[in-house]
Amino acid sequence: MITTLANEAPSYYAFGTMLGERACDNLVSPELAYVAIRHARNTSQYNLVDGLASVYSDNSFMKPWSFPTRTSKETRLNAKAILSSIETAIDSSPPDWIRMELLLYLLALPHDKESDLEKAIEAAERFLISRKIQNEAIYRAYLHQAKAVRFLRQDPNAALGEWNLAIQCSKKADNMPHTIDLLSRLGNRMKETDADIAIKLLNEACIIADELDIMPLETFNILGLVAATSGQYDMALEAFLKAVGEQQKRGNPIYELAVNVANVCNNLGNHEEALEWARKAEGNIHAQVQLARALIALNRLDEALVELDSARERTLSVGWGGTLPFVDFGFGLYEFATGEYRNALETLHQAKKGWEDYNVNLHLGSCLVALARVELAIAENEGLERHVNTAGFWLEALAQYARERKYLGLLVEYLKLKAETRVLQGRLDDALDLLQQASTLSNRPSMRTQQKHIQECISELEHAQQ
Repeated sequence: MITTLANEAPSYYAFGTMLGERACDNLVSPELAYVAIRHARNTSQYNLVDGLASVYSDNSFMKPWSFPTRTSKETRLNAKAILSSIETAIDSSPPDWIRMELLLYLLALPHDKESDLEKAIEAAERFLISRKIQNEAIYRAYLHQAKAVRFLRQDPNAALGEWNLAIQCSKKADNMPHTIDLLSRLGNRMKETDADIAIKLLNEACIIADELDIMPLETFNILGLVAATSGQYDMALEAFLKAVGEQQKRGNPIYELAVNVANVCNNLGNHEEALEWARKAEGNIHAQVQLARALIALNRLDEALVELDSARERTLSVGWGGTLPFVDFGFGLYEFATGEYRNALETLHQAKKGWEDYNVNLHLGSCLVALARVELAIAENEGLERHVNTAGFWLEALAQYARERKYLGLLVEYLKLKAETRVLQGRLDDALDLLQQASTLSNRPSMRTQQKHIQECISELEHAQQ
C-alpha cells in the first residue's frame, strides 16, 4: 500500500493524508497503522491522528503518538501519560525499528532531571549498537539532536556540533521532514549569535519544504521572527504572509501572526497596512500597540492615545508584566511624536530594560532605533558641533547590538541615522559615504524597501551638493 500511495500522492502532505484515511477506512496491520499515525503527526493533521487513535485503540504501539503535543504546554501536561504508554509499548515487544522510535520519543519528552535524559540517551544508544536496524542514520539523527539539547547550556560549541551531525545523518537517511525540523530548530538557536547563519539555515529548510510541496508553518514563523529581529523586514513580511496563508488553509486563527505582520508593516513604513493587520487581531494587547504605532505615524495622535491607555489599563489589570515593556514602547513613540523628547527617552529606556529583564529580543532593535532618533532630535534642538565625530550614546549602542549579532538590517538603520547626524552637522560628504555603505549592505531582496529609501536619500544628498 505504501509504495502505491507514494506513487499516487502529489506531495508528502497528500501522502500522509491518503495513508491515514485508508488506514481509518480499512483495518491494516499494527505496523502499518503505526506508520500512518506517524505520518499524520509529521504533517500536523491532528484530526487524522485522533481518528487513527480511535480506530486502533487497542494498538499499544500507536498510543504514545495519540496524545496532544501541539504546544509545549500540552507536551508537559501529557508527559507522564506518554511515558507510561511508551513503557507499555516497549514491553509489548514491537519490531526493532518501532522500539527504536519509541526510545527516541523518550528523548523528546520534558525531563525533570538531567540524569533522566542521560539515561534515555544511553538506553537508545545501547539498543542502536546492539541491533542492526535498517535506516540506522534516521535514528542517529535523533540521537544527535537529543545530545545537542543536553549540551545546550553547559557547552554551546558541543551542542552546535551535535546539531550539525544530526542534520548530516538526517540528510544521509533522506529523512527530509526531520531535516526541515532540524534546520529550523538550529536556525532558531543561532538567531542570537549569528542571524546571517540562522537565516541561511531557515531558508535551506524552506527550499527543501518547497521541493516536497509541504508548508512548514513553524519554519516560516521562525524565519519571520529572525528576519524581523535582525531588521530585514521584507524577508520577514514574506515569511509571515506564507505562515498566515498556511494557518488559514488549516482553518486556524491568525491572531499572533497578524500582530507580527502589523509590526513588520510598521517598521517598513506601511502604516495603513499595519492598521488593517492589527485590526485582524482585535482584543490582543500587542495588536493595540501596533495599531497605536500606525496611528502615531499617520498623525492620528488622539486615537493612538486611546489605544495606548486601554492597552496599559488591560495589562495592569491582569498583571501581564511581560507585556508592559511593549506598552511603554508605544507611549515612548507617542511622547516623541508630541515633542516630549526627554520623557520619550526615559519611557523608551524603560521599555528596553523591561524587554531585557524578560529576555524578549524581537523589538529591542526597534527600541534602540527609536532611542537613537529621540537622541538625534534632542541634539538637533541643542545644536550639533561640526567637528564632533562620535555619534550619540544610543546610536552607538544600536551599532554594538547590531554588530555583535550580525543584524544587518539594524546595522543599515544605524548607518542611516549616523548619516542624518552628519547632515545636521553640514558634513555632507561624510553623510554620503555612510549612505553608500548602507546601500551596499541593503542591496539584497530581504531589504529592498530599505534599499529604495537609501537610494532616495542618496539622490537628495547629491542634489543638495550641486
